[in-house]
Amino acid sequence: MAKKISTAKPATKKAAAPKKIATKKAAVKKAASKKIVSEKSNSNESKIKKGKATSAKTVELLHDVIVQSAQDSKAKDIVCLDLRNIKDSVADYFIVCTGDVNVHVKSIADNVEVDVLKKVKEKVWHSEGFENMEWVIMDFVNVVLHVFKPQTRDFYRLEDLWSDAEKKIFS
Repeated sequence: MAKKISTAKPATKKAAAPKKIATKKAAVKKAASKKIVSEKSNSNESKIKKGKATSAKTVELLHDVIVQSAQDSKAKDIVCLDLRNIKDSVADYFIVCTGDVNVHVKSIADNVEVDVLKKVKEKVWHSEGFENMEWVIMDFVNVVLHVFKPQTRDFYRLEDLWSDAEKKIFS
């Protein structure tokens, strides 16, 4: 007598396995979304706390170190815009300067970052523009450094945009 080979699989095992996988995937997805939300809120909280916790003395020191470092790096046309008396300003100071070529722009930005870390013990909160070196921005929360190439600075005219700010020109 020949044995019959059954090709049918039990329905309960087949249905049970996908439910467990789906449940695990849902749990992982839910945990990941909570982590992303908490990371976003932590980064915003740290910026707010850092901005509030920074004393006026530290902001002045940060400003002075950035200007001195830019001067040491041979930055040209250094202008400081004092935004403290402007309602709804995004920072206390904007420091704007010019570098001749890509290497000069990068050198200014790198030297400022190193000097601020050494002398003020502050890290850059956010920076952009290192891809094309036309306009590098370094955000230290209360002080923002803008390093331009000459043609880009002429085009955007940032000093004119904040024309109601008190200007201090460094040579």
